[in-house]
Amino acid sequence: MSPHAAFSRLLPVRPVTIELLRPRRPVPPASWLLLAAGIAMFAGSAALLAPSLEERMRLGEQRASLEHRLDALQGAGPSLPLVRRSAALERDLQSQAQSVVLELHRPWHRLFDHLEGTMTPGVNIVQLDVESRFEEIQLVAESRDFPDLVRYTQRLASAPPVHSVGMTHHEWRDAAGSRVVDATMVARIDAGGEPRSGN
Repeated sequence: MSPHAAFSRLLPVRPVTIELLRPRRPVPPASWLLLAAGIAMFAGSAALLAPSLEERMRLGEQRASLEHRLDALQGAGPSLPLVRRSAALERDLQSQAQSVVLELHRPWHRLFDHLEGTMTPGVNIVQLDVESRFEEIQLVAESRDFPDLVRYTQRLASAPPVHSVGMTHHEWRDAAGSRVVDATMVARIDAGGEPRSGN
């Protein structure tokens, strides 16, 4: 008997089967639902932020225009003929310059950053109006759950530039087969110590 055969008889070796190719497990339906929900949330967030981004771009363009007007007003003084301007013209120029300065120093970016940062799930802002003196904003928000609107009101008043928020009106309505509550809110703005106009 050969040494190899004797060794094999003393130490029996069993064949080992290794399965390299397994059939792929099917993706659970819950995973597809979670993916669809994530895509829907992303699309909803993008749709919600799009008006704010457009408003921010519009405000940037308006700011550049106001800075140009201010430069023109400041540069117009020395170049005018050395004649005595009327008091009414002087007051008008000062009023225009003051309104431009006020507009430039208003915290538009802080306000929109705050509005975006305090968004509450389930609450949508459908209308936003900023008062001309930049002391107050009025907004209309909607939700399927009234406590969500109350929580949003509290979050909105939690940090500058907004320092107080009141819900002035709310009403329920039917929308797409479900009940939705619309709430009108008025918020006071702290403009960071900017000088106020005399209005």
